[in-house]
Formats: sequence, C-alpha cells, structure tokens
Amino acid sequence: MLCGTQCASWHDEPNNVLWFECPHCGKFGVNNTVEMNGNLSNDKMRVKAAMLAAERRVRYLTTFVLSNDFSGSRDGVTWLKFEEFLSGYPRFPYEMLERALLNAAASISWPGDRIAVKSAQDAYLFFSPDSGALLYVLRQMNALGWITLVNSIPGDFYIEAKGWQKVEELTKKTNESQPQAFVAMWFDKTMQDIYEKGICPAVEKDKKTRCVRIDLEEFNDDICDQIIASIRKSRYVIADITGNRGAVYFEAGFAYGFGIPVIWLVKKDDLHNVAFDTNHYKHIVYETPEELYEKLSNRIDATIVAE
Repeated sequence: MLCGTQCASWHDEPNNVLWFECPHCGKFGVNNTVEMNGNLSNDKMRVKAAMLAAERRVRYLTTFVLSNDFSGSRDGVTWLKFEEFLSGYPRFPYEMLERALLNAAASISWPGDRIAVKSAQDAYLFFSPDSGALLYVLRQMNALGWITLVNSIPGDFYIEAKGWQKVEELTKKTNESQPQAFVAMWFDKTMQDIYEKGICPAVEKDKKTRCVRIDLEEFNDDICDQIIASIRKSRYVIADITGNRGAVYFEAGFAYGFGIPVIWLVKKDDLHNVAFDTNHYKHIVYETPEELYEKLSNRIDATIVAE
C-alpha cells in the first residue's frame, strides 16, 4: 500500500485497522483515521512513509500501526501518529547518507555481501524516490569512501572498510544518544492502561529516554539473553510488582547487581503481596494510571540524574 507493491492484507475489525505484509515495507497496519484524513493520498507523504517503513523492516524494529488519534502501545502493538511517524524522516542530506549506509549494512548477512538495488522499492531504503535520486545518493557515499559501486544501473555496490568504520561510529552514537529505561511488570491485559497511560509517558516525558518492555521488542536471540542485555543498557529499571510475578523480582535483582537504579511500583490493592525482601524499599503505591503518571514523573525527576 505504501510503496505500491501488491501484498497480502487483512482487516482487524475491532481496531479498524487494515494490516499489510509487504516484502519491502514489512508488516504494518493503517487505522481508518489515516484514510479518513487522506494522509496517504499525498504521494510525497506516502513515499516518505514507505521509506521509513522499509527502514524499520531492515532494522528489525517493532510492528506498527499508523493512526491519527493515538500514539502508544495497544494490545502489545506500537501505534504511531502519522505526523509523528513522518517526523522521523532525515532532516538533512548528510543524515540521509548516514542512515542510507546503516540501512545497507542492516540489509546484508556478511560484510562482503553485494547489495543489489533491483527496483524502485529497493531504492526506498536509501531515501531515493527514483533511479536518478538513488544514483546521486550512491555517488555521494562512494565519494566519501563508504562504498564501491559495481555499476550505476541498477546500482549494485559493496560497503568498504571506511563504510564499516562509519557504521560502527554511528551505531555507538545512536546507543549513547537514546538512553532507555527497562520496565519489568506483569504482562496482563489489566495492566495495559497502567503501562500506556502511566509508566510509558512518565519515562518518555523528557523526549530522550525510550521506554523498553521486552514483550514489545523484536529480536532473534534467546529472550533471557535479550532481557539481560536490555537491562545492562538501561539508565534505570522500573519494577511493578503488581501480580507478584517472579520474573519482575529477578529482573530488578539483576539491575541491582549492576548498580542500576530501580524504581518500585505496586497497585494499592496488591500492596499486601509485597515480598518481604523488597518491602523495605520505598514503593510508589497507586490506584489509577493518572495517579501513577504524576508520582512516577516526580520520582524520576527527583532520583534519576539527567544526562
């Protein structure tokens, strides 16, 4: 739908979402509010959306739904407002070249693999709407020493040593510039509003810190390895012990072992279930998502050192 490729689609009636599984854009959904607002009738915006979707596919980012009235997590799926989604498009030409290089690196299995650009949709990975724009992008990357062009049409190339050096530099920069907070909690439907309206907006209020919940992430490794890796990369951990889940205590304990701050939460009606080995910590006790948002925001401001 975004890139014009014919692909499988199906309708999710309860959420008014039309889902697509595209070889170029990956799996994504479009809420009916996007169609009603006519966002995708604008060719320029549609192509930009296709480029960003293709980038998410090769970077193994979460499946998403485009909407116009909601941004957050719903039933374990990331929802993004259309305008917010497009704001992720590269702002400057050099940023476009850097992200094109990262996309190229993410699209291959081995450093020596040849990257073939066979169609207009393939060119979207390099923020190029047509062959002329693609050739320009590849020539600039070649001039910087990042790649070697095999031919100009259709645009096959290899990433060179300078390119891999740049990929490493950009990857480190990205990890350092996007601090995260790991959330350990009970993944039950009764807790969805707590996460969407309380925890996540409080964590991401500073516009820098990303809220990480392992069931909303996509990865290929063992889940236990992924949990540990995510905790070690986090500035702090939020542990909601509502539901008395053993995994939450384990993840919080692991964070303590690495000197990572832990903020404890619990619903008021579950306070009596607090384990004896954590009841000496100061818990945020809440009844509603709105109350939690206020209390958690204040705790983060007071105890987490800003970077």
